[in-house]
Amino acid sequence: MGAVDPTQTGAANSLNTLMRSLGTSFAGALAGVILAQTTTDFGGYALPSENGFLRSAGLRRLWGPLATGSREVRCRRVRRCPRRGVPRSR
Repeated sequence: MGAVDPTQTGAANSLNTLMRSLGTSFAGALAGVILAQTTTDFGGYALPSENGFLRSAGLRRLWGPLATGSREVRCRRVRRCPRRGVPRSR
């Protein structure tokens, strides 16, 4: 919250919550599609295969560092003042 004007913290917080909700929904839907496409028959029941779980886990391992890396790049653009933590432009 230190990167925005104190009068804008409510808007920044709600936008952050919205983006996290959209990301979680998208990731859940993508994992569901992967598991639905990689089903196997087990005793007359369609169950997700091990390969489907490995694929969805692989995407998490791929996407996590990319999302974290983009956050780090954005945070480096904003310098923090040593005393108050208020951002200042370069």
